[in-house]
Amino acid sequence: MSRHHSLAIALATLLSASPLSSIANEPHARGPLDAAVAAAIRPTMAQYRIPGMAVAIHAHGQRYYFNYGVASKADNQPVTAETLFEIGSVSKLYGATLAGYAIASGKLSLDTPVSRNIPALAGSAFDHISVLQVGGYTSGGLPMQFPTAVTDDASALRWLQDWKPTLPSGRFRVYSNPSIALLGFAAAGSLGEPCTQAIEHTLISGLKLRQTWANVPESQRPNYAQGYREDDTATRSDSTLMCVGAWGGLRASTTGLMDFLEANLDPSNLPPTWQRAIELTQTGRYRTPRYLQGLGWEIYPWPVTQARMVESGNSPTMSGQENPVSLVERPEIANHDSLLNKTGSTSGFSSYVVALPGRDIAIVMLANKANWPRKERVKAALAILRALDATAPTP
Repeated sequence: MSRHHSLAIALATLLSASPLSSIANEPHARGPLDAAVAAAIRPTMAQYRIPGMAVAIHAHGQRYYFNYGVASKADNQPVTAETLFEIGSVSKLYGATLAGYAIASGKLSLDTPVSRNIPALAGSAFDHISVLQVGGYTSGGLPMQFPTAVTDDASALRWLQDWKPTLPSGRFRVYSNPSIALLGFAAAGSLGEPCTQAIEHTLISGLKLRQTWANVPESQRPNYAQGYREDDTATRSDSTLMCVGAWGGLRASTTGLMDFLEANLDPSNLPPTWQRAIELTQTGRYRTPRYLQGLGWEIYPWPVTQARMVESGNSPTMSGQENPVSLVERPEIANHDSLLNKTGSTSGFSSYVVALPGRDIAIVMLANKANWPRKERVKAALAILRALDATAPTP
């Protein structure tokens, strides 16, 4: 019997005890998978005083939901699979996919200067910085955040017009919201659309994503969870800076996020342009000290140790410092032995997504608390993966 066939049987046995209908809105559903998820989620919720969490798992062709706590402490509204959370930098995957779509449509090239698709930056440093470099965080030292004086698109573009690289472009990865915002902005520019429109209509409609919004409509406001800062005060994000939906401002439920992840697991039913777009995001472009950097996705070999993901790949060293990288001469598409991951946060929410396309497994974890450490998200996801995949290493 092959390893893959054995894994399929093991997954079917584990998951058959926890049917979708019993889990979707019932946090106390019985079964081995429910026990594994609860063991991974409930202790971390208690430790970090997280009011509510929503988890979704795709495995072996099936989708499963697990919901814990409340969407708002004010009215004790329970979390459901339709509760909307701010997903923070997980939004970067959507902006990257929009860029992939523009490339697959022949409208954008990774090798062209950013200013070609953002005319307001003509004559700036971005005449010599490529779309790939902003998409791979190697633009030359763009900071993590825009300065506080930048409050709208006009002031952002003025600041970018004056910005000068402090590092050689293409040589160092510096995680940066302005950098990846430029990728989404350039993609929308190449498509001849306003950026938010490109995200909400071209991307979200093109991939048929439910419960996913850059701007939450009034009809969906009751589903919008209340976020909480580390000190437990209530907050929600209202930023619209530089097409925030392309880099940090989308709101989604586990239903909507799993729609997106399932498209990444198996895009074969999508139109060819979208298939190519997703393939482009899952292609490693830069080799970092810990993983391959794709467009949005961070790509690890699977199986991967918890230490590599927690202490290195998702550490402050990778997100807050400059790290030397090398361009992948022959870009490597994620394969059966690849794990894709991305974390996200806003002032009141935390998020994490993991996908193993070769094993047909994906996990979404959303919390309405800002201070859920990245290392704890990774540990929780790996604990669930160990319950799903016999090849997963022990911690």
